[in-house]
Amino acid sequence: MKELEARYDGRVYASVSAEVKTKDIAGVSADVQKEIGKLRLPSGVDVRMGGVTEDIQESFTQLGLAMLAAVAIVYFVLVVTFGGGLAPFAILFSLPFAVIKRAVMDVEKKQPSEAEMYTLRPKSSTVRRPFRSVSGP
Repeated sequence: MKELEARYDGRVYASVSAEVKTKDIAGVSADVQKEIGKLRLPSGVDVRMGGVTEDIQESFTQLGLAMLAAVAIVYFVLVVTFGGGLAPFAILFSLPFAVIKRAVMDVEKKQPSEAEMYTLRPKSSTVRRPFRSVSGP
């Protein structure tokens, strides 16, 4: 009998794959990681998730880096505009509170958001015709 030995980066590895039939791939990955965490693995053995889980983690990492870069660029523009570092710092960190306050006010008053306010919906199925003046004899 011939043994199959798979190597990656000079280390022996075993690959386990599955076909996930639900749309909640992140939930399934979390459950798998929780079960793996319960195992007593020998020293030198590690577990890595790949496939879609790896793609999701990489995407969130890139998203976080992009957000940090965006905040740094905005801060730089504000520093150049105001000529100092304190006022832009106060402005930059007060913006999230304004957004949170707006969301809380919308929920409390049960008002539609701006996106909902500007959606086009037909008001009725009747067609209104413009007024025509009729001139008399």
